[in-house]
Amino acid sequence: MVQQAKTLISRLTYDKPIAAFDDYRYVRSLKIDKFLVTTGFIRMQTSKVKWLDIQKVFRQIHIIPHIIEKVS
Repeated sequence: MVQQAKTLISRLTYDKPIAAFDDYRYVRSLKIDKFLVTTGFIRMQTSKVKWLDIQKVFRQIHIIPHIIEKVS
């Protein structure tokens, strides 16, 4: 059952409009290379990046995979 839950969670995606954080307009306007580092489930984070349409603003986007702790 725990493994099934892990599998289901790892397959989740985000499919609704989403707003960037309030200061994003300032970050976007900076004339420097920008890197986004986020953590979470890969599919979920990737889908949010796509909905936000921010991939062109950042030189690189790194998603650090969420690791589900062993449940005893």
